[in-house]
Amino acid sequence: MNKSEFLVGLQKQLELDHELELTTNLKELETWDSIADMVLISYVDRVAGMKINSHELVKITTVESLLEFINLK
Repeated sequence: MNKSEFLVGLQKQLELDHELELTTNLKELETWDSIADMVLISYVDRVAGMKINSHELVKITTVESLLEFINLK
């Protein structure tokens, strides 16, 4: 999976009407809440095979930091 595919899938999972940019602050999205946290954790686990714990989740703020976490180019 490449970066574009990952972002399109994440957009769908979060039910966003707009495209995610590298600079998008996930926690500042209008629809961001604890359920969105769980959707993100589940999506990353499913498509990247990586677990995100609560300490790591706090550090993931932007789309870019998420991609760096999962090491997706």
